Amino acid sequence: HLQNMLHQATCDKKLQFICEKPNPNSTVPVPGPSPNSTVPVPAPSYVGDLSWCTSPLQTVGSQCFFFSEGLDAEQLMNRWLALSFCKENGGSLAEPNSLEILKDHYRGRTGVRLWVGAKKSHGSSSFVWELKQENVNASWITAHYLARGDCLQYRSGTNMLHQATCDKKLQFICERPNPNSLVPVP
Repeated sequence: HLQNMLHQATCDKKLQFICEKPNPNSTVPVPGPSPNSTVPVPAPSYVGDLSWCTSPLQTVGSQCFFFSEGLDAEQLMNRWLALSFCKENGGSLAEPNSLEILKDHYRGRTGVRLWVGAKKSHGSSSFVWELKQENVNASWITAHYLARGDCLQYRSGTNMLHQATCDKKLQFICERPNPNSLVPVP
């Protein structure tokens, strides 16, 4: 199977797909005196509107999170179960835009450990956000000579991400994407 190639398929196949959201600052051609006339496309009215992020979800910065706080020890989940829980509830493990928003949420509470949505890239020592498919900012990850594991957890006391084995049972943060920013698929 070749990588980075487009292949024909019948329409009844169940495949993964990629959607693209148009750039709100782009221009579109309009009829006018010149064949190259363009007009700016205004940003959609829902940009910045988080009214869809309702309890038990919490708006944090410009993101919508579910924090699994207050779980009993037997309710904690390994990374794979936490991811499954998030997906069953319309989201995924969180990919915070900054660690500062988590620091603000956990201010004054130390020792809280939570799964986030990054794991080690295949055959690499770097970590990748699963949905964004972007490398995690290396300065967010604590460097420790004993660090092992293919998954990342957030620790409130250090406000850093730490390597961990994916089978540890921890709390977790789910993130639900803005339904208005998703491109409808016919």
